[in-house]
Amino acid sequence: LVDMLAGLKPAFMRFPGGCILEEGDFQQWYDWRRTVGPRERRECNWNRWGYWQTYDVGYYEFFRLCEEIGAEPLPICLAGLTCQYQRPTSFCSVKDVDYFTQAILDLVEFANGGVDTKWGKVRAEMGHPQPFNLKKIGIGNENWGPEFWDRCEPIVKAFRAKHPEITVVGSVGPAPDGKNFEYGWKRATRESADLVDEHYYRSPEWFLNSAHRYDKYDRTTKPLVYAGEYACHFNVRPGFRPNVLWSAICEAAAMTGFERNCDVVRMASYAPLFARFDHTQWSPNLIWYDGVRTWATPNYYVQKMFSTNRPDRELPVALSDENRFYACAGTTAGGETIVKLVN
Repeated sequence: LVDMLAGLKPAFMRFPGGCILEEGDFQQWYDWRRTVGPRERRECNWNRWGYWQTYDVGYYEFFRLCEEIGAEPLPICLAGLTCQYQRPTSFCSVKDVDYFTQAILDLVEFANGGVDTKWGKVRAEMGHPQPFNLKKIGIGNENWGPEFWDRCEPIVKAFRAKHPEITVVGSVGPAPDGKNFEYGWKRATRESADLVDEHYYRSPEWFLNSAHRYDKYDRTTKPLVYAGEYACHFNVRPGFRPNVLWSAICEAAAMTGFERNCDVVRMASYAPLFARFDHTQWSPNLIWYDGVRTWATPNYYVQKMFSTNRPDRELPVALSDENRFYACAGTTAGGETIVKLVN
């Protein structure tokens, strides 16, 4: 599994990912402090996706994995509210967000602090006295509305006062359009987030039509974009087998738009990454496995092609038939020209 992950040559890894972070109440949320220290003392909980989750792989192991495969870690932290898909959603009082701010500050100390600090000492005792050099942090996952922003803004303000050097990623909800999405972009500023996390699980037609989504995005006053979760989905019905090759091609079409607009779309990551055979809620996924095997989907190879062929400078592209073809191109620092063409 790690070999296949490393084969993507990811620039970063988002963790722990999705609603697993928030759960349904404040007793079960993915508090990073529960995931470090001796493994035999770590907790487990019944998670959002319906199975028992151990913390055998916790934040320390996550940071070590990123270090091993050459990816920057992007931990996602709670913003004072639990998963808004679950009812009732739990909200801390706005005046009590200091608790969650401190949890994020402690995480940075665990990752980057000296061995003479409280959490830096914990990291050192686990076997890594050198700092992990954490550069990015996410606050909130698929959160929306004033319930999120009223808590996120004071958290970010207090966090930036201590760590202005760290990039902050915010959220504009679970959908790429609609009332909650529009509200999020109205509230989002460069002060509240360096990037905002857009998610889209949409149809093949949506992905094909989104190749030009970012051509007219604000490049002056608004945060930049992190395409944090995306996958081309089908309306699955009984007896229907989704064509994952077609989904991968449609994703590639949209990704040419990511790359052409890389001054706005600074980061992108597919979801889900891993899928255990016979224990999944949806398709497609990138890497499948069972007890003895791993195998990849066409979606994986599309991601790999884009990731392992990243130009340093984009070039303009003209197409004679934009209804059938999607493209982006660029050059590397070594003078190589890379063209990606989707038909």
